[in-house]
Amino acid sequence: MSHPSDLRRGSLGNVHWDADKKTASLHDVAFSIAELGSLQFNAELVNVDPAAGIAGMPGLSKATLRYQDASLINRLLAAGADERLKAVQLQQMREAYVANLLATLGPLASDPKLADSVKAIAEFAKRPKNLTITLAPPAPVPLATMKDVAAQGPRVLVDTLGLAITANQ
Repeated sequence: MSHPSDLRRGSLGNVHWDADKKTASLHDVAFSIAELGSLQFNAELVNVDPAAGIAGMPGLSKATLRYQDASLINRLLAAGADERLKAVQLQQMREAYVANLLATLGPLASDPKLADSVKAIAEFAKRPKNLTITLAPPAPVPLATMKDVAAQGPRVLVDTLGLAITANQ
């Protein structure tokens, strides 16, 4: 199994700061771990004023996190299982995992604002290729409030942060 020494590629990406507009963007922050997958992160921030610090209320205007699977899900399913698992047995484990996941997420799936994200999570669990989490709030959200927003639950994440999850696109 891979471990941190298998880090294949990392990139601090590109940072652009516009002092006049008090905006910052972070693009293509990425890393990859052999046989597990890769992550890529992009973000747009507003009210970025180093002189004001956190009191200037820097805010998130958009962020995207994309995971590209390279067998992590299969490894998680097979963890602790007999090494002689056949493809059919692995598929049965995957189907049971997806059914359990859907049962857990079931109440969220009935919410029209969350249904597409739940469907994407289930699709990724069935056929893991990539999963993208996008935050596109209708108005910038101060970074200092992100923890409080997240603690209020999935519906608030959709309403306040514009949370959307897509899979295998």
